Amino acid sequence: MKVTLCFFKIDNIKLFNSDADWRIKELQAKIGCSTGYLRVPFDEKSEDAIRTMLGTHALRTSVINFLMNNFDNPDSQISSLCHYLSYTISWSGDMRVFTVMNKWLLKAKSPVLSGSRVKLEVDNLEETIKAIASHTYPQYFSHLCSASELFHLDVSRFPNLFYVALVLEKGWDDAVTEYYCKHINIAGVTYKTVCELLKVHRKAMANNRVSTRCMPTIPGI
Repeated sequence: MKVTLCFFKIDNIKLFNSDADWRIKELQAKIGCSTGYLRVPFDEKSEDAIRTMLGTHALRTSVINFLMNNFDNPDSQISSLCHYLSYTISWSGDMRVFTVMNKWLLKAKSPVLSGSRVKLEVDNLEETIKAIASHTYPQYFSHLCSASELFHLDVSRFPNLFYVALVLEKGWDDAVTEYYCKHINIAGVTYKTVCELLKVHRKAMANNRVSTRCMPTIPGI
């Protein structure tokens, strides 16, 4: 179970703190396993090694196909487990780069999307949305897309938009925001730009103003 989650884990957990240990406890309960019987088996270093050795595109595809093909398995426990794992890995992994912007900027129709200072980033985000939406299974885009399509989720294509959305999600104050601006390895992020965009966003939200730019959407998220 833990191995399965390792394949789909996000690369940069320092930003998202997406520790999967709590999911193991949920899985234990789902299959009726005693919490004292099965312990969390891997540390972060081991997880990375497993992903490198086993987390190939072909294997991830096989895992997802297996889960989806067993939604109606006669064994209710298997069916329930496959539904759970399928839901857990949907929009997971590097898709978080997109989902954080979708939640805090796109769904909110943030006016920062209309700003001229990040127009190229917004153009790139629109291109990414269209690529994800055109995929057979948008929720598994990062796991099933070809290697040549992964650039769509490269955070350097929309660094300031991503960082603004991350600050809004985390609720960071100015000091923490500045600290991470200086220490995260994302090319193109500047503290000044982030602060200006946050100011525009917060003021607009307080006055019920929204973006004038029409962005594409993805059903189901």
